[in-house]
Amino acid sequence: MQGATGNYYCGLLEYADMSFLLDVLRPDDLFVDVGANVGVYTVLASGVCGAKTVALEPVDKAFSRVERHVEANGLKELVEAHKLAAGDARGTATMTVDSDTTNRLATGSGATSTPGSTATVEIDTLDNVLNGREATLIKIDVEGWELPVLRGAVETLAASSMLALIIEVNGASRCYGISEQELQTFMLDNDFHPYAYVPDSRQLIPGRSSPGGNVIFIRDKVAVDERLVAAPDRALR
Repeated sequence: MQGATGNYYCGLLEYADMSFLLDVLRPDDLFVDVGANVGVYTVLASGVCGAKTVALEPVDKAFSRVERHVEANGLKELVEAHKLAAGDARGTATMTVDSDTTNRLATGSGATSTPGSTATVEIDTLDNVLNGREATLIKIDVEGWELPVLRGAVETLAASSMLALIIEVNGASRCYGISEQELQTFMLDNDFHPYAYVPDSRQLIPGRSSPGGNVIFIRDKVAVDERLVAAPDRALR
């Protein structure tokens, strides 16, 4: 559990992005965790912020750990977990299962760059999974499969409740013949703009903080700023 143990040693392994989640979410919100792995972001969203969470994780071993972490933290009433991958259509796909936090769909040109054991997983669109429920914040960590996930979430992204997305953008999309520019264009076409978050001052800086890693995409910066300023102080224990 590489991601989970990183948090054990560091407190918040992805400090800026996890701090953004903690500062922006409220108990009445819906958080969507796409590529939940073992559920670290899910536990932060529901266990600390009190938000409802819909978590998607297609790999058996990781999904079982999502369920264990939800139960251990007493979050069954807040978390809805699906053993499912997200994409732009309903169906099945082949996925690696022995790469821990870097498991990915082994489809198309991505199949040639994903050695190791694989399994068949169910796949569906976020619009189908949410079925009209309006999300506030979405985290997407799918090792290059971001654009198909987003194309299957057009209705979700259009909802007035949608404030932001945290998306891992690390160049892995090249495995699927997708450029980062295509992702950037899709987000801009849907009126979401890239920012980096400075937690200690609660400031959003336009653009990316550095190549690779996560990018925060925001539609209504004014609304997000209001939440950030009003967020409670939190202390790691």
